[in-house]
Amino acid sequence: MGSAAIRVTRTEGEPESWTTEAVSLRLAEAASVLRRMPRVQLRGRMTCWPDVAQDSARYWMAYGTESARVRPALPSPQELDRMDEALGWLLLLSAADRKLVWARASGVTWRKLEDLDGRSERTLRGRCQSVHAALARALNGRQDRTRG
Repeated sequence: MGSAAIRVTRTEGEPESWTTEAVSLRLAEAASVLRRMPRVQLRGRMTCWPDVAQDSARYWMAYGTESARVRPALPSPQELDRMDEALGWLLLLSAADRKLVWARASGVTWRKLEDLDGRSERTLRGRCQSVHAALARALNGRQDRTRG
């Protein structure tokens, strides 16, 4: 993958100089933002009748016995913008590199990736670092073009 093949655009709030660490953190943030997005649920048949508790005494006795499920806060508009930018970077990568980089950003362990991919952890780490470095070089080159 050559850095000449990667074209990206400037957004607000990006670092002065991109590093492999900054690229990795931005991709991890994008994965986190996607996890925090509200889930879309398709409804089946709908009825105009309200839901009624069949046994109201048993229903109210059980109220509060289940633990509450707390969803993380919805992402901010700035986080969504940064996520869109980072997802655009992924589209510029090869399919294999995209899967590897996104799996790591999503928190998949190296051990699990070894099992799924068949390559050693050391090889996978090196490939992931080289993809992050290529993205950082492309982003830094883009910043130089926008400044001058």
